[in-house]
Formats: sequence, C-alpha cells, structure tokens
Amino acid sequence: MKQFMLLHVPALSFFSRALYREVWQEWKGVGLGYLLLLIAACWVPLTIQMHIQVGRLIASEGPWVISQVPDISLVKGEVFTEAPQPYFIKNPSNGNVLVAIDTTGSIKTLDEAQGAFVLITRKQLIMRQNNMPPQVHELAGMGNITINREKANRWLGLTGKYFAAVFFPFAVLFSYIYRVIQALIYGVVVLILASYGRVKMTYPAALRLAVVSATPAILIGTLAMIAGITIPVAGLWYFIIALFYLQFGVRACGQNDQAGATSPT
Repeated sequence: MKQFMLLHVPALSFFSRALYREVWQEWKGVGLGYLLLLIAACWVPLTIQMHIQVGRLIASEGPWVISQVPDISLVKGEVFTEAPQPYFIKNPSNGNVLVAIDTTGSIKTLDEAQGAFVLITRKQLIMRQNNMPPQVHELAGMGNITINREKANRWLGLTGKYFAAVFFPFAVLFSYIYRVIQALIYGVVVLILASYGRVKMTYPAALRLAVVSATPAILIGTLAMIAGITIPVAGLWYFIIALFYLQFGVRACGQNDQAGATSPT
C-alpha cells in the first residue's frame, strides 16, 4: 500500500529507503508522469526569475538599443538599408557590439564584425552561439519584412510581456526529452546494479527507480541556477550524485527483497 504522496517524493528522495521500496513495489508504469511534473515544477521559479530579469533588461537597456535601430527592409530574400555601413548596434552599458549590419560584402563573418552576436548581410542572418559554430540562416523565402524603431519597440514590449508564456513550454519540453533519454540510460544502470545485488528487477521498475534517483541531482541543479551559483564541471557532479542514489535505491530494494518481498512487475 502506498504511504507517500507524490508531493513528498522530491524531499524524500534524498534519504528515504522506504520511498525507493515503494517506488519499486507499488508504483505503476515507468514514472515518466512524475518526471514531467518534477521538471515543470523546477522550471516555474526559473522562468519567473528569467521573466523578471528580461523585463528589467528591456526597461533599462531597451530604449537605448531601439534608438540605434535603422530602417531595414527585406525584399525577396535580400536586405536593404540606407544606413551607413557597416552599421553597428551596441550595448549602451559596455559598448560591446550586439548587431552588425553590412550588405556591401565587406564583412562576412562574426569575427570580422567586432565580436557581434548577430551579423546581417545582404542574404544571410548569422548568429553566435556559446562554444558552438555560428548559425547561418538564409533569408531567401522569408517574404517581405520592414523593420524600424516603432516595430522594434513593439516587438520588445511583447517580449517583455509574454516571455514567460512562450519560454516555459519550450523549456519544459526540451528538458523533458533530455531527462527521458537520461532515464532510459539510468534504467539500464539500475538493472546492472540490481543484478550484482541479486535484486529481482524488471525494466519498468528500474525506470521508476532511475527517475526518482535522478530527483536530487535535478533539484540541486535547479537551486544552483536560481541562486546563480556556477558549479565547475557540473555535469560530472550531477552524474555522481545520480549514481549514488541509483545505488542507494537498489540497496533499499535489496533489503526488502532479502526479507522475502516479491518482485513487482
């Protein structure tokens, strides 16, 4: 019979052997519903925090950035502007280049654009990514678009207003996909640990244990992000934490199994 409410699982996952035995014996399915709820709950405070930060950034820096936006037209996949080129939109706080515009062909890469995050050429939009090659987007087929300060200001206002509503579902979706793949791998690890510990374990039960065992690492990572704490080689530490709780959960089930419990399906 179930003893623990779903709401109590995140906290109990840090120390309760009884919880891991209940997950093994009493839970049904593979635990992916719980995983989705956990991820969504973790992203709520993070999204609120990011929404506030984006709003403050737009309020403080937005007007200065918007004041630098020239009139730009995209016609049949080609960019046109009467602004002197190359044209740079800079961060008013530190002078760093945010956007570079050059349709003359004199600037072809972000490195040539004074370290800009975005480069707009006649036919391409090039964007910088952290520790990854820049993304190059061809503008052909995008239709006719006109950008000016009025439109840019309107778009910035909508971003500040609806950031959380747009960001949250995408953050949950991509995190969930990542964690499901992780759980599938951890489930195999649970089976290996169970075989060494002589605990009878089906793969669905192993997945349930894997999901709950990953909970402490997920919560610690979330709290670190909220607090703005940077953990060196964080991925390695989170893996070690998860591995510890995978073993902790299997051992908890092994104690019950040795006492004569039957293996759940």
